[in-house]
Amino acid sequence: MIWLTQFLCPSRHCAFGAVWDDETQSRDEIERDLRAQTRAAGLVEECGICGAAVTPEHRALPGMTMEQALPIAKELQQANLASRALLDAFGLTRDSQRARRRDTEN
Repeated sequence: MIWLTQFLCPSRHCAFGAVWDDETQSRDEIERDLRAQTRAAGLVEECGICGAAVTPEHRALPGMTMEQALPIAKELQQANLASRALLDAFGLTRDSQRARRRDTEN
């Protein structure tokens, strides 16, 4: 079965996630891998939009193959990154507000 795992805040903003196959990984493994990748990228497990803590949510994608799921996930990722850039540009995210405070302090 193909799964989507997302780390979501209470407002359901997705901080990070992945599509995976339960024939090759378990829920625990994908959560551990995503957390490790997040730390390696210098990020923290919190929502960059609102600042809340994020927790994993798993959703099965019945009837989908990895070949079908990956392009959809990549397309949604690009749309979400564009939306996030817009929110950042208007100073509406926790991250952009922190950056603005750092800039004024220096």
